[in-house]
Amino acid sequence: MKLTALTKEDAEQARQWRNEQLQTLRTPFFLTKEMQEDFYLKHICARDSRERFFAVREDRLVAMVGFVKIEWENHLAEISNICAPGLNYKRMQTVELQLNEGFMNLGLQNIYFECYHCDPSLQFWQEVVERYGAYTTVLKNRKYWSGKYWDSLYFNIRKEDF
Repeated sequence: MKLTALTKEDAEQARQWRNEQLQTLRTPFFLTKEMQEDFYLKHICARDSRERFFAVREDRLVAMVGFVKIEWENHLAEISNICAPGLNYKRMQTVELQLNEGFMNLGLQNIYFECYHCDPSLQFWQEVVERYGAYTTVLKNRKYWSGKYWDSLYFNIRKEDF
């Protein structure tokens, strides 16, 4: 499994995966193909973007991973990770590749993430927290989904703990 450049076709595939799991997202609305193309051109292809995205491939596209809200001056960014449905058993490998890219190649010192308690992958992210000894806190009422408010798990992984 390896990181490669993210193509427009990869981004379109990730959009389809994303639209199947809206409860996991900060912005839980469907993206159209045109919206994703606009995102690809303005954020993924822009050298001065505060976002960096990659394709994770084995024999095919496994995930779209990256970093958003990059603060270059503070060496800080948030994880973005969309894995192909049915391939969650490979997700830890995608996170390891992603963290390695962030810490070793992008020069980040802190990488953080927020996972809503309504997200089916909450247990996975708790395993990531345990594996890297991440700082965690629970943020109350962070997501309104299906008629109720959900808390979230917020965590931060430091380079020295990777």
